[in-house]
Amino acid sequence: MILSLLGGVMALDLRGADLSLGWGALLCFASVVSFAIGSRFTVTAFPDQTPIGRTAVTLTGAAIAAMAVALAQGAVGTAPPDFSAWGAIEIGAILLYAVGSLGVSQVMFIMSVEKLGIGLSAMHINLAPFYVMLIRLGLGYPWSWSQALAALVVSLGVLIAQGIIPLGRRP
Repeated sequence: MILSLLGGVMALDLRGADLSLGWGALLCFASVVSFAIGSRFTVTAFPDQTPIGRTAVTLTGAAIAAMAVALAQGAVGTAPPDFSAWGAIEIGAILLYAVGSLGVSQVMFIMSVEKLGIGLSAMHINLAPFYVMLIRLGLGYPWSWSQALAALVVSLGVLIAQGIIPLGRRP
């Protein structure tokens, strides 16, 4: 876990900015933990459901949680979002992401959790920054060795956590 956090901090382009790990970091951590636990519980609690059924359960839970946060923000007086600039293109993009990207990837993630377990299934999530760097490189953006090193540190943490790279003495 320490290597994953270290790699995440290393990947930030701080250039003179202060790093603050306050409420945002705590809420992000809680989000990741609840996602992993929820995905695992979905597989174990609904063994007779199809992966699509399990995905419906997890995405419905996520929608309920998001709605609860939005209602809580409204209750404390936070200004609501301004949707006046939204048109057909923006709504289409959100639907494409929500159904196409999120829905399909969650079905595949739930299937991999069932077959491989939550730890190995989550490995690709930790490698996502490296994938993004390769895609950006393919699109003509410059390569960042510091971010590549950060992705390597995160990957090392994942491999150690999975027991692929064992630490300590062998019995």
